[in-house]
Amino acid sequence: MDLVKVTDGTPQRYSVEQFKRDNPRTGFPDPISAGDLKPYGVFFLRSNKPSHNPATQVLSDTGVALDGGHWAVQWAINDLPIATIRKGMLCSKMQGILTLGETAWGEVQTYRETASWAEQIIIDSAQDWNRTSENIAFFGWLLNYTDAQMDAMFTTAAQVTA
Repeated sequence: MDLVKVTDGTPQRYSVEQFKRDNPRTGFPDPISAGDLKPYGVFFLRSNKPSHNPATQVLSDTGVALDGGHWAVQWAINDLPIATIRKGMLCSKMQGILTLGETAWGEVQTYRETASWAEQIIIDSAQDWNRTSENIAFFGWLLNYTDAQMDAMFTTAAQVTA
């Protein structure tokens, strides 16, 4: 249970343990109530985290403020940099092929027939597809996909189950 202690109008986080240590000669019921805390300038602290997408956003605690008559943790949701998001994008070869579809994967296979030995190995061996890998960048180049198209493909592929 989180608390906030307000001193001269300034809130600071506080704990029940600290409250009891600061008031050693006073007995408090268990559980302690809002009425027990209020005379000491101490209040319950609400900490309702807003929903966010941890794959693309970071949630930050920005402090404590009065919200609707109650003390509450304030939250900020910020987008992660695209490079960080892309590092977390991955799918299996099967998910990638199913998302590309028969036509696009056919283009990769057609290219493979005339590709160098090394390129053939890349096409055949890429089991786990990581958005930031050079092998996947090669597929994107081969299919003339933009970064946005590649991002969308990975987002969709990660949801494929079979």
